[in-house]
Amino acid sequence: MAKVADLSGAGDVEDVVDALARKLSELGGDSADPPLLKGAQWDQEEIGRTPTRRDLDRVSESVPIVCFRRCWHIVACNSAAIVRCGIDNFTADGYVKEGVDLDADARPTGVLRENAVGLLEPLLSMEDKWEEKVELLGSVLKSLPSRGVVSVQSIDTHKTGAISDAWDVYVHLLQCDSCGPENELPVRIIWTSDFERVHEDIRESPRTDFLHHERTKIFMDGGLGASTAALLDDYSDGGPGDKGMITMSDEQLDEAFVKAKSANLRIEAHAIGDAACDKILKKFERCRFPDEYVGGPVITHVQILNEDLLARMANFHTENHGKNNILFSNIQPQFTASDLPIILPKLGHERAKTSYVWSSIQNIGRSVICGGSDSPVEDLCPLKGMAAAMRNVLHPDQNLNLADALAAYTKNAAECGRFRDKAARQTDAEKHSGCLARGSLADFVVLQSRPSTERRDGAPMEQLEKVLLTDSVQIFWTYIGGKQTYDSEINPKCIVTDCATTTKIDPFMPVAQDDPSGCAPAASNAKFNFEAII
Repeated sequence: MAKVADLSGAGDVEDVVDALARKLSELGGDSADPPLLKGAQWDQEEIGRTPTRRDLDRVSESVPIVCFRRCWHIVACNSAAIVRCGIDNFTADGYVKEGVDLDADARPTGVLRENAVGLLEPLLSMEDKWEEKVELLGSVLKSLPSRGVVSVQSIDTHKTGAISDAWDVYVHLLQCDSCGPENELPVRIIWTSDFERVHEDIRESPRTDFLHHERTKIFMDGGLGASTAALLDDYSDGGPGDKGMITMSDEQLDEAFVKAKSANLRIEAHAIGDAACDKILKKFERCRFPDEYVGGPVITHVQILNEDLLARMANFHTENHGKNNILFSNIQPQFTASDLPIILPKLGHERAKTSYVWSSIQNIGRSVICGGSDSPVEDLCPLKGMAAAMRNVLHPDQNLNLADALAAYTKNAAECGRFRDKAARQTDAEKHSGCLARGSLADFVVLQSRPSTERRDGAPMEQLEKVLLTDSVQIFWTYIGGKQTYDSEINPKCIVTDCATTTKIDPFMPVAQDDPSGCAPAASNAKFNFEAII
C-alpha cells in the first residue's frame, strides 16, 4: 500500500482534503505509524488556490500533515506539523524566515517555499524501515524496462525522497538476487548525491556497470509554477520586487564547489529562472578548470534564458578546455505543454521568446542537450519526452528533429551520465554506451507500432517520426547488457498510448503482483532523468 496520498487528480481544495482523509484512514487514523501523513502532486492552478493549515486541520489536528506541490518546491502543512517543528517560534521571536508565508496576523499559513521546507526536518527525517526502502526501490527498478528505460540518472536523497541511504539500498539490491542476477540490476543507475551530504567514501565503493556515482547536485532556485524560479526582472503577475528565490548564497555555492572537487564529483545545478542560470554561469566563468571543479557540469532545466545567457553558454565551449569540459543542458521537453497556461501570465511575451528554446540551447548556446523527465513531475517514458521535444507547443520553430531528439535520450544522455569516466578513458564499455555499435553496451529497446491502414512512405527515420508523433507505440522488448529484461508477449498490455499527448501516469501506484501488464511504476519520490537506448 502506498503511504503517500496522491493529490494529482484533485480539482479543488475539497478533493485534497478528501484524499488526505482517506489515506489517513488507511494508515490507521490518529494511531498511524509513523505519526505523519504525506501528500503530493497538488497544483494550485488545478485546485483554485494553495491549500493552507486551516484546510489541512480539517483532516487532522493531531497528526502532522505535509503535502508537496507537484514540483516539490512548495509544501502545505497543518497546524500539528507547524507546532511539531517549532515554526511558530520564528514569528514569536520577531524573526521571519524567507519562504514562510504569513497571514494577516503574521502567523504561518502552513505554506513553506524552497529553503523554508527545511524547517520540517524533524518530520521529513522520519524515514521508512530498511526493508520497506529495499522493497520500494526494488519494485521501482523492476517496472522501468516496461517503459522503455534502460538507465536512470537519479537523485533520491533525504530531501527529494525521504531516503538518506539510497546508495546503500542500491548496493544491497545489486548484491542480492531480489532484483535479478547478482551484480546486476533491472536498469543501470547513475546516482546523483546532494552536495550537503557528499560522502567521499562513495567514490571507493565497489562499482559495476550497473551502479555509478560521479556527480552531486545543487539547487539554485525553485520552479515557475511555484513562482520561486529566480528571475532577473519581476514576475509579470507579481508585485514590485517579486523575482522568485535564489536558494544558494555565494558562500554556499563556494562550499558546494569545494566539496564536489574534493570528492572528485561533477556539479549538477538545478536552474530554471534566468537569474539562477546567470548565477551558476558566472560561477563557472570565475572558476579555473580543472583546479576548482571537475569537467562536464550539468545545468538542469535551463528553461528561462535570454540572448546574453545563450551567448555565454556558447562562449563556455570556446574558452573552457574543449572536449574535457563540456556543458550539458538537461532539459524536460514535457514541461513546455504542462507550463503552457502559466508561461505568458508569469513571464510576459518578451521573456517567453527565449524560454523553453531547446533548439537555441543546442544551436546557439552550443550546449549538449540531454532529455529528462523529472519524474514524478512528468511521465517517465523517454518516447513521450522525445515526442514533446519534436513538438514544442510554445515555439514550433524550436522543435528538435528526430535525430536530435533521439540523441538527447540516448547518446547525449549516456555521455552526460558518464562524462568523467569517458574523459579518463577508464573502460571501453563506458566509452560506448548510448549507441548501437560494435563493442558498446547492448542496452536497447525494440518498438512496435499499432496496426494502421495508413500508408507510411519515406525513409525509416521519417517513418519513425510519424509513429512517435501520431501513433500508439508498444515497448516490445527491452534488453540491458544483451539480456532481455522486458517482453511484451509476456506482459502484453504495456503500450505507450499517443506519445504526442501530455497524459501522466500515476507515480504513486505500486505494481500489483497479479497485474500482467507490470506497467505502473511503484511509488517513489526519487527524481529520475531517463536515458533510453533505442
